[in-house]
Amino acid sequence: MPPSTGPEIPNEIEFSSAKYSAINSSDDSYATTNSGDERTHRFLFNITENINHIRKISFYWEGKHDISTTVYMMIWNYTGSNWDLLTQENIDNTSDTIVTYDITSGFSDYINQSGALNLMIEVPDPGFNPQTFYTDYVYINVTYDYYIGSNTTNSDGYASIIYTVPNSAYLGNHTLKAKFNGSLEEFLNPSYDTTIIKVSSIPQVKNITATPQIVGYGFNVSIKANVTDEVGIDKVFVNITKPNGKSTFVEMINVYDTIYEYNFSDTWLKGIYYYFIWANNTDGISNQSQTKEFYVNATLDIGIGAEKETYKANEYVYLSTCRADWWNCSWLYRRAIEIRENSGETLLDFPINLTINTKDIISEGKLQENCSDLRFIYEKPIYELPITIDNSGFDERINETIKITITDSNILNKIQSKNEIRIFNSSVEEPYENSEYLSFWIQTLTDEELILWVKVPYIPANGQKTIYMYYGNPSVSNAENYNKTFDEIIGEAGTFATDHNWYSVTFVNSYSATPVIVTSMTTNQEGASGAATAAVVRIRNLNTAGFEARAEEYPSGDGLHLTENFSYVAIKEGTWIVAGLLLEAGTSTTTSSYTTFTFNNNFDSTPVILTHINSYNEADSSSLGSHTREDNPTASTIDVKIEEETDTSHASETIGYIAIQQGGMDNIIEAYKTGRAVDDTWYSITFQKEFSSTPVLVGKFMTEYGSDNSEERIRNLDTQGFEVHIEETPAHSPGTHTTEEFGYLAVKEGLIRGIQYKSQPSISLGSETIVGNTYQKLPYWIESGCNSTNTKVWTQIPFLEANGNAKIYMYYGNPNADSESDEISEFSYS
Repeated sequence: MPPSTGPEIPNEIEFSSAKYSAINSSDDSYATTNSGDERTHRFLFNITENINHIRKISFYWEGKHDISTTVYMMIWNYTGSNWDLLTQENIDNTSDTIVTYDITSGFSDYINQSGALNLMIEVPDPGFNPQTFYTDYVYINVTYDYYIGSNTTNSDGYASIIYTVPNSAYLGNHTLKAKFNGSLEEFLNPSYDTTIIKVSSIPQVKNITATPQIVGYGFNVSIKANVTDEVGIDKVFVNITKPNGKSTFVEMINVYDTIYEYNFSDTWLKGIYYYFIWANNTDGISNQSQTKEFYVNATLDIGIGAEKETYKANEYVYLSTCRADWWNCSWLYRRAIEIRENSGETLLDFPINLTINTKDIISEGKLQENCSDLRFIYEKPIYELPITIDNSGFDERINETIKITITDSNILNKIQSKNEIRIFNSSVEEPYENSEYLSFWIQTLTDEELILWVKVPYIPANGQKTIYMYYGNPSVSNAENYNKTFDEIIGEAGTFATDHNWYSVTFVNSYSATPVIVTSMTTNQEGASGAATAAVVRIRNLNTAGFEARAEEYPSGDGLHLTENFSYVAIKEGTWIVAGLLLEAGTSTTTSSYTTFTFNNNFDSTPVILTHINSYNEADSSSLGSHTREDNPTASTIDVKIEEETDTSHASETIGYIAIQQGGMDNIIEAYKTGRAVDDTWYSITFQKEFSSTPVLVGKFMTEYGSDNSEERIRNLDTQGFEVHIEETPAHSPGTHTTEEFGYLAVKEGLIRGIQYKSQPSISLGSETIVGNTYQKLPYWIESGCNSTNTKVWTQIPFLEANGNAKIYMYYGNPNADSESDEISEFSYS
């Protein structure tokens, strides 16, 4: 008997992930339960389609039971609140029994408003002799009807309808039914006919690489591609065209998962080899990739060097007998030491213990008797990493700055510093000898993440562009350039000093439209919370050339104020990226009542939001000291009003606002919020980023937890930080105020550079390849046994990939070298 309640079964337990995996295909892999306590299997299906479109639901279950019995297939009836029996079959343990059933009506009884449909498979209670109940495979097929359209017949009796199969259509066979309703006037009977069409997917070919990109005669080129298809891949071929125009069309091998590979060795012609990937699925639908290329060139490496690095004009250059790949020509000998990682973990700066027979080397006269000339050198690979920018869905990009994010630890572990990174528009042979690299700037380099921005000359519309990043030589100088990467001047940051008199500020930059202005007083020569000398910054006559500003006390003050220092930030209206931070500058209007400002772009989290009155529409003495007040900051909005000394009305004013993502970069910019922490007492803030000179600073309270009219005041600004507190108006003496949230923006004084914000293309990483080597001297310590067959030496390997190989060299043979054996440099004790 079925349960009396439902659709949930009393005391039911959900299948484990292993059992779910077992029932997703007919493969004799079973989800099993005890048919005494667990003789019922309930399956919940989610129907996403409109119930009015459903024509048929087909149920399929496959399984068995330890003993011969009857299996019941039931469905929960939401209307009747009971289980309806669909069908039943005899079942035993000899082989799987298949139970099927179709329903063609009553769908609203079985599918609730959330799309839930419950199917139950049950065997009778075996009493005191419980057996095992097996489910091998279960599924449902839902057949839908869609009305496509109608049309009248032409003079030949034909009607046509153009219909585009939507991207959301299910894969597989679909039945098209054409129906004629008939005509009483024409004495024509109704009629219909059907035909079958198959909807299939298109094979997707991505991450195409040829490794290496440049080879010599007769060397192998490994061509790889990631090929996927929802229906299933049938064949994948690569078409390779040689420099003489002859083509080869060969099948690629599925090496693992969705990766296909072909190793091409017929590289006996110098020149460019063009290739593309062609794939078809099991439905016969094919697709091919864009054409790519690799190169065959004859190369010869000659290991020579010059005796000196620099020469005078017309001076003879004598070649050295020292090889070009030799670490130091003062050492005559070297031995390679191969190291293999066996633990399965990537090792960084890992100590290794070597046992060396120094006695024989000393006896041959190649090593000093005290082993002073031993040196250990790491042959550090230089890597090339193809980075493909996929611009699908976007117009062409010309000289645009693109964000690159890399989180692959296998790559990041090999990058020791920002200095070693170079990026080129195409593959190059000597990345550290070539100065034609692309302009780039590194936002973040940690063990977990590399974020950099690179200016790419051209990316085609709806196309791809591959650039190449090189790393592995930390001894070179840093090549990043922020100003060339973020090359649009979007504003400026400046300072001035004035008192209660209007002071004229002239912009350093020229603007075609009036920029947004935010200003702050950064000294506190006069003023206190609730005091008559409290003051704010007011500006007027803002235009494309500059503005006027002064320290303005409230009506309760005497109108006179000592000279104070001021900071201002001017930004062009729009949405920008500055040092990797999203920034929006705009204007709106408000009065003494709160107005909600909505940003043009949603931030990932609540940004720093700064506002300032950019007009001076109400100029009477009763409105002196007017300033903005903020409340309810979110990732997309901020409430803003104009506040006077007391809660009096104020005419509409233009408000400039700057919203910027939290974060920063040394000597460029910093934007942060304090949280609810600042009250009327002075609160110290230390910059999280370094500034070599005192930055320009503007700030704003972003909340109104305390209703007393107030404004922020700042003092003691230097390269390390500043102090801030809430200064209430004279109407609220003695000026005590609860804590508020404070946001600030610190910027290096001068022009502010950024790029216009726009949606970024997607990025994919190609296969990392070694294109050269550099040499790094390693610390070492001779523990014991110099001039013996059992000399114990410790050194360390900078990087050893999991299950990978690395090579270090032991150099010797310099009679003038002093020992550099040092236990402290080899081991760090704490």
